[in-house]
Amino acid sequence: MLTASLVLYHNSIQDVDKLLECVLKSSIDKLYIVDNSRNDSFRILEKRSDKIRYIHNENIGYGGAHNIAIREAIALGAKYHVVVN
Repeated sequence: MLTASLVLYHNSIQDVDKLLECVLKSSIDKLYIVDNSRNDSFRILEKRSDKIRYIHNENIGYGGAHNIAIREAIALGAKYHVVVN
């Protein structure tokens, strides 16, 4: 199983859309979107695909947010995890 994570912080929806288009066409089985923004307006992204797991989080930083996704990926049984920047 291949998983990936993406950390958001006040990104534009256009930039995120472009990235999702590529990631969802790839062989990634699960994409964790960890949103460090103040609101969870990007939660709508979760509806795009069953591959997406949206996590709204208090801003604990870029690395800390990826660590949340990595821990979930390990629990899911992922063999590899990609950090998307």
